[in-house]
Amino acid sequence: MEHTTEIKLVNLEDTIEARKGVIKPEEVRQVIVKEAVVDTGASRLSLPQSLIQQLGLTPVGKAKSRTTNGV
Repeated sequence: MEHTTEIKLVNLEDTIEARKGVIKPEEVRQVIVKEAVVDTGASRLSLPQSLIQQLGLTPVGKAKSRTTNGV
């Protein structure tokens, strides 16, 4: 059974810079994903390249995963 939920992803480095007053709080990059798939056994967060770029994140690693859409 597949479960989904709404999640908010926030760039941590931006959040820290906003707390220091370096950037304005409204400049913190964030994205709301309306129907994120929940895997209670997951040990990683998998994001599409478009969200990684939108949030200004630097990937820390890569791993192949298998989904219903393929690898």
